[in-house]
Amino acid sequence: MLTAQPLTSTVAALYRKTVNAQPPADRKSQPLALIIDDDPYLSKVICSLLKLDQYKCKVAPTGSQGLQAMARSRPDVVLLDLLLPDMDGFEVITRMRKISDTPILVITALPVMQNKSRALELGANDYLSKPFEIDALIGKVKALTQRQA
Repeated sequence: MLTAQPLTSTVAALYRKTVNAQPPADRKSQPLALIIDDDPYLSKVICSLLKLDQYKCKVAPTGSQGLQAMARSRPDVVLLDLLLPDMDGFEVITRMRKISDTPILVITALPVMQNKSRALELGANDYLSKPFEIDALIGKVKALTQRQA
């Protein structure tokens, strides 16, 4: 089992290796969304919706796989559930902020008040409660990727 420190170091090293790499030629026209959620059905639905809006998608079902995908792929936006099997989303936000300023949209079924404040304080850029409206999801993702561009 990987401990927190070596995993963070590995992810940081992978990210540093890719920072100077050139993005794929079609990347500008198709932003990449990284979905970190252990619900395969919801991830597939979100990915399908984003693809309709010309996004590419990468899905990671755990926090550690999400951190590794973040370092390798350099996504334009991250959609993150707070309830993950290996670590909570708050830990994922904390680790991501050590290596990247990529926008993070938290999507969760957890009660809003405390969790929203905590996620935003840790570095998330926006928050969406499940269940959510499709237009709200697409609008928030577009806003976050446009701010980043």
